[in-house]
Amino acid sequence: MKIAIAADLHVGANKFGVSAEKWRAPVVELVDYAIENKLDAVAVAGDVFHHRRPSPAAQEFMYASIEALKSHGIAFMGADGNHDDEVAADSVSATWAFVEATGWYRKVAGNYVWGDTNFVFLPWVTPQAYEVSKGSLEAQNELTQAVVLDQLQKILKPKQKSVLIGHAMVAYAGGTELAPSPGLQWAGKDVVFDYDALAKNFDYVALGHVHDPEQLGYVGSSQPTDWGDANHIKSFQVIETEGECVTGTTVPYRTSLKLLDADPSTMIEDMGKEHYDIARYRQHVTGELLPNPENIADIRKKLSLVADVVESVEITQDRVVAQRIVTDVPLAAMQPTEAVDAWLRQTGAHSKLLKGVRSKFQTVLESSKQ
Repeated sequence: MKIAIAADLHVGANKFGVSAEKWRAPVVELVDYAIENKLDAVAVAGDVFHHRRPSPAAQEFMYASIEALKSHGIAFMGADGNHDDEVAADSVSATWAFVEATGWYRKVAGNYVWGDTNFVFLPWVTPQAYEVSKGSLEAQNELTQAVVLDQLQKILKPKQKSVLIGHAMVAYAGGTELAPSPGLQWAGKDVVFDYDALAKNFDYVALGHVHDPEQLGYVGSSQPTDWGDANHIKSFQVIETEGECVTGTTVPYRTSLKLLDADPSTMIEDMGKEHYDIARYRQHVTGELLPNPENIADIRKKLSLVADVVESVEITQDRVVAQRIVTDVPLAAMQPTEAVDAWLRQTGAHSKLLKGVRSKFQTVLESSKQ
């Protein structure tokens, strides 16, 4: 059995000003790959949509993709992510119209046994979905962990291989059992699980939510959703469940946006045939060493040779913030010596230095009167 696992498709996001078609291209690529390679199923580890109320166009695109898979005998499975559903226990998921027979899971964890493999699905976890609503955030976190992990323990089948497909935040705390870890804190809106405990109880773990595919256990998104994704090689995973263990391979998307986040260390001239969809340039300078307009125009020209769109050329420098002097009488209404004395008192400099500055100012002031 061969199954493709993707995550964080964020259909409808259309970041960086690209068209909907260009943004959806990796999903089309995923479907085509599954059909061409005669896979048994495609699973998504959450965040199919970017908005909890997706546009009709986004919905129609996903339903057409699912129907294309089903017409070739390929199942579609998965679980909701935080972008698909809201916190309230009675909220309506963006995936509400997905056909139940495809094996889509919302709110609480569930499983689907296929052959000799037990697929366990973990939708984005909220205390409300598990009826945990009392105590501090830390207490809710620990109690929700306990309830969720207890449910996972019940649906695990010791004599079958198990694959966890879910949308969750994890920490690498070194646990060994499916048990709540008191040391794992609430991370904003996320209940944090011990990755090592999950990994030791499942033959394969494929998670969504964190878009970085280099993070252990995470599949990664299909598109970069911000400049933090600039160096990620976007990909999906293909797992095989034949034999004694579950094996997985990484398949890079060919159609994901390529971002170039350039700075003074980037040798744009030496990039050769490398080409990017979006580029930007950032440089921080000190003092008054701002590049002249000709240099900025040259940077933009070089970027345009290796990228379709140059988003920005940003040159920043340290700002000198003037310290306001607070006095009962406005400085402008004071005699010059009084104004200097007020300024000297606020500088906090050594008394000997202040005395020297005051003396020098008095000399200059007297000479100007002559």
